Amino acid sequence: MTCREVAELLSSYLDDELDPEAHGLVEAHLQTCRHCNAVLEELRQVKSALQSLPVLEPPPELHARIMGAVAGAQAAQAEVEELETSPKPGRLRWKLPSLRRGGFRRVALALAACLVIMILSSAGTLFWARRYDAPLTSKGEADRSMGVPGLEGEQFFGMAEMPSGVEGEAIQRSGESGAEWSGEDYFTDAATAGIERKLIRRARLTLEVSQGGVDDVSRQAIHIVRSYQGYVESSSMSVAEGSQRSTAFYMTARVPSEHLDLAIDEISVLGRVTQEDIAEQDVTEQYVDLEARIKHKVQQEQRLLQIMGNANTVGELLQVEGELARVRTEIETLKGKQNVLEKSSAMSFLSVNIAEEGSRRSSPSYWGKIWKAFVEAWQDLAMFLARVAPAAILLVAGFFLVRRVMRKPGNG
Repeated sequence: MTCREVAELLSSYLDDELDPEAHGLVEAHLQTCRHCNAVLEELRQVKSALQSLPVLEPPPELHARIMGAVAGAQAAQAEVEELETSPKPGRLRWKLPSLRRGGFRRVALALAACLVIMILSSAGTLFWARRYDAPLTSKGEADRSMGVPGLEGEQFFGMAEMPSGVEGEAIQRSGESGAEWSGEDYFTDAATAGIERKLIRRARLTLEVSQGGVDDVSRQAIHIVRSYQGYVESSSMSVAEGSQRSTAFYMTARVPSEHLDLAIDEISVLGRVTQEDIAEQDVTEQYVDLEARIKHKVQQEQRLLQIMGNANTVGELLQVEGELARVRTEIETLKGKQNVLEKSSAMSFLSVNIAEEGSRRSSPSYWGKIWKAFVEAWQDLAMFLARVAPAAILLVAGFFLVRRVMRKPGNG
């Protein structure tokens, strides 16, 4: 038996509550283990001290005081319930209009008037929107014309800013793990630590080319990326059908960090640059923190190997092996995160969007966005009323029919 298993059975052993087999195993272990004997002696001292304590009798008036407190609490609860149920003076009591003597007719007329006002208002809003504004298009149509379905603005740049999949998750977790470890003890400056600064660079480039030139320019952009020992992670070509046929191209690529600026300069001359964004993230601190954690775990691994060499029993050997496997797993995990940071800092992220001239719509103004949201809200309301109106008409007609039948003299 291991020391942990024996420690759990010492209390029962001291009180003679173990079966003969377990009792014999514990005694055999105690003959060879000084630590467990020391724990057993401490338990005996605690038991002796507890047995020597005098027995205290409760005061005779304790029962009466407890019952009095319970009775007082019940009385207070009854008073609170009485105050909550009793009507308060001055409170207004609202009554619903009676369905008799024309009450329902007034309610029905009010609901019908509200329905007519909503329909007329929504119809007028849609009329003015079609007259003075562009036709309402489905969400994502403008994005599809640019070759990036469902993405615009900051969401579009977000694809290039954060790596997807395992790499992005590893970078995020490496930052969180750095907060858990005391970075101040190991990180003061990259120069003093003797580690090259780790920067993750991300760039986005948007180009406009002449009509029919997207295919040729996209091939040149891919060739430029590969000429700098980079590679294309994903690419897509889309054709938007409409009043004017337009083609768009989008790709995400990885380029060595030292060649990113050169690649951007060469791609920029292929067309007219409409947007260029470059962002940098310093992950040197996370990298140094991971390095320190790896060193600490390696030292812990060496100590466990020394303890394993001094193990006396099979139980102790198995316990040390389990802890050693856990430490080695943590070392491999930390090294994997460190490798992700090295790869991300060595290969920069580059996204390129190429579209034909005139296919990109100008972004609406602030008031234009408000007007568009207002029109879409009324459009949704009109669609809802159009779907609910048939059921509402049937319910109202059925109610009047049942009421008419029930009011006949023969039905009493």
